[in-house]
Amino acid sequence: PAQLRRVRLRMAADGFAAAKVISNEPAVKATNTNIRSIVIDMGDAKSSYTSPGQYVQIREGDEGKPGFYAIASAPGAGKGNEVEFLIKESESNKFLVSAFPGATVQMSAAAGNGYKIEENLDDIVKFDFPTQTLLLFAAGTGIAPIRAAIESGKLKLDGGRDAKLYYGAKNLESMAYVDKFEAWKELGVEVVPCLSQGSAAAGLEGARTGYVQHALEDDGVPAPRNCGALLCGMKGMTEPVKTILTSAGVFGDRVLFNF
Repeated sequence: PAQLRRVRLRMAADGFAAAKVISNEPAVKATNTNIRSIVIDMGDAKSSYTSPGQYVQIREGDEGKPGFYAIASAPGAGKGNEVEFLIKESESNKFLVSAFPGATVQMSAAAGNGYKIEENLDDIVKFDFPTQTLLLFAAGTGIAPIRAAIESGKLKLDGGRDAKLYYGAKNLESMAYVDKFEAWKELGVEVVPCLSQGSAAAGLEGARTGYVQHALEDDGVPAPRNCGALLCGMKGMTEPVKTILTSAGVFGDRVLFNF
């Protein structure tokens, strides 16, 4: 019908298309915060997702205000056209965190450059010092694009690079992906959980009490000229971390953000 054709044209024009929720599961054990692991079928738009750190916009209907969400699964991962998200409930996304499998939302194609890994970590011409150590920093759901980077293979951890992840959350119960830490360790990533309101004796290997930036201050920055970093989280974490890194001598262009 003519009306349906007009709707399709409008959706194509504003960059959104219907996407189906495949699954929606709790991502943390905490009961006082609602963080969900949500798998959505992007359809053909999945081909637009090529770099860890890219994001999509999701809205409830044709006229809803969209939110921005980094993709948590690595490019090419997942069944068919499915991608995974890690989303904390807020007033603006209740429709999404409460969506049942089979529900339909409106989603854009993947956007943004993501982490410019090849350009800034792999280019041996741009810098005189090769990247030998990777420091990864995440807080809360900011772990989503960091997970995508770790699992993408683009960090080249099998080529002799060392990697350490500083991951901050209030406590163990509000920390996502704990069940993936062992697999990340096998990929070459040392995980340092930083619990701002929990005890480091929470039964989590390598856990620290305090904030991500304080753990970095305690450890220092190894061989700064040979170091690169990926960050995602609130400014209260990322800004002091960037300052610590660059003050130690890390090249500013090697401190990467996904937005």
